[in-house]
This record gives sequence, C-alpha cells and structure tokens, in this order.
Amino acid sequence: MITPRDPAHIPQPRVRPIVGNGPDLDPDAPVQSMVKLARQLGPIYRLTFPTGSLLVLSSLEFANELGDD
Repeated sequence: MITPRDPAHIPQPRVRPIVGNGPDLDPDAPVQSMVKLARQLGPIYRLTFPTGSLLVLSSLEFANELGDD
C-alpha cells in the first residue's frame, strides 16, 4: 500500500531503461527543463539517473518548510 510518506508517492516522469530521466533534461537549458517538469508534475518530483535519484523541490514554500525541521 502506498502512503503519502512512501517515496513511490512522489511524481516522476517516465523512467527509461539505462538513461533514466536524462532525456527529460535539455543539456542546453536544464533549469528551464526542470521548470517545465514542475509545471507538469507539481512542486515536488523525482528524477532518476544511472548514478542515482534526485528529489526536486521547485517551491520556495516547500524548501522553507523542509528546512525548518
């Protein structure tokens, strides 16, 4: 069962074999790519790459809230 605290609950673009979410980021405009993903997925989302996973917080409110703990 997936709960709100379960990492599987965090939205993520489709992960491709071997390259993960690499194709979702434009190497010439990575920040703009991440802004576009935030508009599609919401203020918190996950990206997976061959070397590991990255949790993206695109909302200042989220960042402030998590930084307070």
